[in-house]
Amino acid sequence: MVETVTRAADRPWHILLVEDDPDDAELIQLALGNAGFLAKFTRVETGAQMHATLEEAHIDAILSDYAIPGFGGREALEIMQGCGLDIPFIIVSGEIGESTAVALMKAGVHDYISKQNLTRLAPAIERELRDCAIRHARRQTEQALHESQQRHATLIQSIHGIVWEAPKLPGVYTFVSPQAQHLLGYPPQRWLEEADFWHNNIHGEDHTRVVEEYQNAIARGRPFQLEYRRTTAQGGMLWLRDVVSLAETNADQTILRGVTFDVTERRAAEDERERLLQI
Repeated sequence: MVETVTRAADRPWHILLVEDDPDDAELIQLALGNAGFLAKFTRVETGAQMHATLEEAHIDAILSDYAIPGFGGREALEIMQGCGLDIPFIIVSGEIGESTAVALMKAGVHDYISKQNLTRLAPAIERELRDCAIRHARRQTEQALHESQQRHATLIQSIHGIVWEAPKLPGVYTFVSPQAQHLLGYPPQRWLEEADFWHNNIHGEDHTRVVEEYQNAIARGRPFQLEYRRTTAQGGMLWLRDVVSLAETNADQTILRGVTFDVTERRAAEDERERLLQI
């Protein structure tokens, strides 16, 4: 393996050259240097050398000849992919034919540069390095979002109540946690799709009071709490406690975010205590 450095550009890239001809390797480095490209080059001629380099060093891009005795571009591409790397891989070779070039691109090669036209090499590497950075940033963002969603889901699942989000006065819910079906027996789809779901399942004796309390609290624009009865899917009845906050969306619309707790046992205990006090 041979290492050399050429200057220019604003940061040093580590380029792996899969090339058995030292003169061709020098021409590639000279072309990049003349284009203002700062890079450290490591040249390898065999699969074993390439494996070792990828394991030991951080490589930013790979420039590979297509045909090397006992080794070549296809094998080099497979090695890179086998290492799980997503970095620019460019074939720099003699003429290989259009069908071969197309097949290589479909296999994962990012570009093909003829050794007779190395002026295209620097722009091609810069483009692929830029695209690679964008892909990496996108993956990081997606991973961070996934981790955030996992933490959010874990937090919600740990709450002993129904976490929900709804328009200004509950109609079609925009979010309801899985605890909803466990507590009341209604599938989440009903909460999310039926416009009258909130109204229809409030106990008849509590409906008017609950709607008025919601309307008054929303008008005040402050968090609020209230208790009421709701019927279950099995025909039973539970006492629930809503703890609600108001939030503004990007569209300047007010939405409600709340947690609904089952307080049936506490209400039953209070009723029993009152009964005993009246004896």
